[in-house]
Amino acid sequence: MSKKLLSFILVLVLILASLAGCAKRSGGRAETAPVKKEPVETGGVPSGLPETDGPEPEPDGDISPALWRVTDGERTLYLLGTIHVGDGRSDGALAAVGDLFDKCDALAVEFDIVAFENDLTSAINEIQQFLYTDGTTVRDHITEDLYERSLEIIKSGGDYSPLLERYNLAIWEQTLDQALIKPSGLSPDYGMDGLLLDRAYERGMEILEVESAHFQYGLMNGFPEELYVLLIEDTVDNSDEYQADLQEMYETWLRGDTDALEEFILGSEDEQEQDLTDDQIALIEEYNRKMGEERNLGMADKAESYLKSGKTVFFAVGAAHMLGDAGLVKLLTDKGYEVTRVEPPYLPTNNA
Repeated sequence: MSKKLLSFILVLVLILASLAGCAKRSGGRAETAPVKKEPVETGGVPSGLPETDGPEPEPDGDISPALWRVTDGERTLYLLGTIHVGDGRSDGALAAVGDLFDKCDALAVEFDIVAFENDLTSAINEIQQFLYTDGTTVRDHITEDLYERSLEIIKSGGDYSPLLERYNLAIWEQTLDQALIKPSGLSPDYGMDGLLLDRAYERGMEILEVESAHFQYGLMNGFPEELYVLLIEDTVDNSDEYQADLQEMYETWLRGDTDALEEFILGSEDEQEQDLTDDQIALIEEYNRKMGEERNLGMADKAESYLKSGKTVFFAVGAAHMLGDAGLVKLLTDKGYEVTRVEPPYLPTNNA
């Protein structure tokens, strides 16, 4: 799997069940009463993540996701780069940051996936924009060979429905990714964003949306069809390596190895441009700019506003947004804030 595809797991919250799943949904959590975005007082796990009995997991010293403290000398904000898939070890990552997290006033995430997944009306409204309205299907927009090869993978993941073919290539590509994620043993159900949201809901914390579901789905649907053809081709051609690469990336995230994670995200220019035409390189550069650099600027402004509010905010967005010259760590440093890596054990300071 190429670096550009891995970045989806680190920069964009994936709610594939709310997209492709709307085509065939007959039950499940999305048909329950919508969850309000205000903190709730009741216990439980509103997002439907697996519940466990017994005490909360103890922090594991080998699990230490990258965490930064941002301060202006008086006020504090924390940055955690998340990954949108995981396994049971993500509970250990949550436990590692738990004491510090619980001292914060609010959680800031890309958007509140708990509320969105429980609001069927919103999910349906968002998915409408991905439907072909000219009578064509996916099969009309890619070559027959690519259609058959990608269809085989999607069917292997168990998420195929004939109605899926009425949705555009953005949904087809996302469903293809989901089919390849399943055999890896990782799942969006253990994405760090969802785990943090569940903990915030259980504790009645304020939840802040850095972006919104509408923004992210509009972004996903805003790229040229040629980009998604390129991404589908790349995914199909590299499907044999997908699980191993995804597992390696997850292991890298768990141990907080930002240098290795940055290599996964960015790769080298030679690697990214190998065997690509000038037009394809331009598509990838535009994709990276819109998915990363432009969003990072908005996220940095939001982080600064949260810091100035006086609240101690735990700011958790995809790990790719933290790293590199265009990442939040560099952007907030350039704004004049002191940004330091927090080393485990992650313990709160006097002002959290």
